[in-house]
Amino acid sequence: MAVETKATKYDSLFALMAQSDDDNEEDEDDEVNFRDVQRNLKSYSSKKLRSLSNVLIDVYYSLVNDKEILTVELGETEQYRDDLVVCVVDLNKTIANIEHEKEALNERITSVENERDNLMVVVVDLKETIEGLTNEKHTLEEKVASTEEERDDLELERNQQLQAEKEKVRNDLEKSLKWTWSSDAVTAMYLNNSGNKQGIGFQREKTPYNPHNKYVTLPDN
Repeated sequence: MAVETKATKYDSLFALMAQSDDDNEEDEDDEVNFRDVQRNLKSYSSKKLRSLSNVLIDVYYSLVNDKEILTVELGETEQYRDDLVVCVVDLNKTIANIEHEKEALNERITSVENERDNLMVVVVDLKETIEGLTNEKHTLEEKVASTEEERDDLELERNQQLQAEKEKVRNDLEKSLKWTWSSDAVTAMYLNNSGNKQGIGFQREKTPYNPHNKYVTLPDN
């Protein structure tokens, strides 16, 4: 009686097995399917029923175990899916931040490029200014060199003129000194002779005294 109760509990299992048998288009005589087992269940002995019950119980627990395993795997898969969803969300945020940083960097690059272009314009202007100043410097250096050369020429000419003037003054001075020396010598000789011109190359001249004469007669010397 207990066996029949167990068999009743597995009617649904037989139904499922029978349904799987209906899906098979070809039936072979040497094969036993579950439909045949269900149809001939009352004809089985108690031993066969216990054996079949044990097999079915093992199958049932195996299916339950597989279900639990699949449930665990499903839970793990769902957790993995959730983790992937979180990762995808984080990646989307990271991508959005990167995009924002990229835009900021592009703006910064544009600003730097504009500053670079402005600096290039300034550099070109400075180069042109430096070239102009360099040319002016060379021109001024040439003018300075020319001016120094003219100054040297003028200095040389002035020195030559000064030398000539000095020579002329020296000659004039020597001539003047010659006369001065001669006059000093005559004066000294005259004084040494107490004013007597005799004996030093002079002849005494007699000048008649005329008290009514308005002029004084002087010696030629």
